[in-house]
Amino acid sequence: MSKILLSFTLVFVTSVVFGQVNQKELAQKATQELVTEYQLTTAQSTDMQKIQERKYRNLAEITDLKKSDLVLYIRKMESLEYGTDMSIMRLFKNNKAQLATFNKIRGERRLEKAKFQQEMKNEGLSAEEIETKYWEAQFAKF
Repeated sequence: MSKILLSFTLVFVTSVVFGQVNQKELAQKATQELVTEYQLTTAQSTDMQKIQERKYRNLAEITDLKKSDLVLYIRKMESLEYGTDMSIMRLFKNNKAQLATFNKIRGERRLEKAKFQQEMKNEGLSAEEIETKYWEAQFAKF
């Protein structure tokens, strides 16, 4: 699931860079995947669509920062990921099974990132270089 969320984020950012995909279409596709993954109700699906649209709109707004202010770009990407996660957690607050699954996936995503950071640290990279490479590695998967 974390790979799905991350993949939608990365597909979108890559698409914005190349101007190939509509934000609304990506949000709809992400929502459909999440509806299936979490067996969302109709009301939850509507709310999830809003969350995904906001995420992709925000991604489009910060894409240019990668070239002009890398530190700010990294901070905004982290904030966007956190904000999206918190919105999804609020959506799942009344369904323990959905919330448990989501938290498990978030934990796996954090472990994957920590492993990547340690590997890069062992190569002697600075914290900024590691974060930059992390986001670039995520984009390279698509």
